[in-house]
Amino acid sequence: RSARELGEACVAIAKQAENQAFEVEAHRALGATLYYLSEFNSALAHLEAGIERYQPQHHPVPAFLHYVAEPGMTLLAYSSPLLWCIGYPSQAEERIHQAVNIGKDTNHPFSEAVSLHFKTVLYQYRGEPAEVNTSATQMLQICQEHGFSAWEAAATVLKGWAFAAQNCPEEGIAMISEGINAWKKTRGELLMPLFLALLGQAHQRAGQYNLALQTLDTASHVITRTGERTYAAELARQKGALCLMLAEETETGSNENTHSTVAQAESYFQEALAIARQQDAKSWELRAALSLSELWRTQNRGEDAYNLLQPIYAWFSEGLDTDDLVRAKNLLEKLRVTSDP
Repeated sequence: RSARELGEACVAIAKQAENQAFEVEAHRALGATLYYLSEFNSALAHLEAGIERYQPQHHPVPAFLHYVAEPGMTLLAYSSPLLWCIGYPSQAEERIHQAVNIGKDTNHPFSEAVSLHFKTVLYQYRGEPAEVNTSATQMLQICQEHGFSAWEAAATVLKGWAFAAQNCPEEGIAMISEGINAWKKTRGELLMPLFLALLGQAHQRAGQYNLALQTLDTASHVITRTGERTYAAELARQKGALCLMLAEETETGSNENTHSTVAQAESYFQEALAIARQQDAKSWELRAALSLSELWRTQNRGEDAYNLLQPIYAWFSEGLDTDDLVRAKNLLEKLRVTSDP
């Protein structure tokens, strides 16, 4: 049976038993599953249902349950990157702060490690390596002290991405590879598309463009096999960005090859847009639209670029000071100037 079927069965059994504690865990399990399947709105509905039913005094996590996370913290933590995906960056940040505070207040190291993982993922989605490095370092310390090997592997991957993004690509590649190998030893396939995408980004930072594309293709194969599509739109967008870099490298060669590579980049950006729209993932849609609009601007298609980007930017009502939205605002201003008579 699939994880989704098991999650749906858990919800049905918990409701039949009229046990609120069971319902909290059942909604968490199904919400988490739907999150990884990129059914974001349905996932959020289940996580919100769990949060609504959660009562700390009725759902304690005994200290001797070393590897069980505090349920309220888990619900809040999962909903944080999910809220970012669907276009609510400020609410996402508020949720993760609530989750981290619960993790600290419970004096339960596993809960704190899990909350820090989702905090690190949120800031990776936002593209903020300094924040990722801080959270991943805290997470590593807890995991190494208490023997949480799987989460230690995840923290190593994310910290490696931060190193690569902060101009230490070779060190970052080594750390990400170490983390992925450790993750594989746990027999876990969950999160592999994200981890491989981060490795691809590190190879890109190192100027290893073909190796980066090969790594992203491997991530795509994992998505096809497992159905984990949370990062699928961004993966397609990254492939497009790499194609443009390859096109720049081959500008001195065949014009036909260069044009073909640029066309492939545009195709990937369009694919990223389509995936994001199917998922109702406004933040991934904005990032894909930014990449496509920037490409069209270089091709004297400023009006097309503006018409694509403007309605997506206008949809957002919060987080206007975050990097992607600032970039979108600045690009729209440039496009508006060039289109004025």
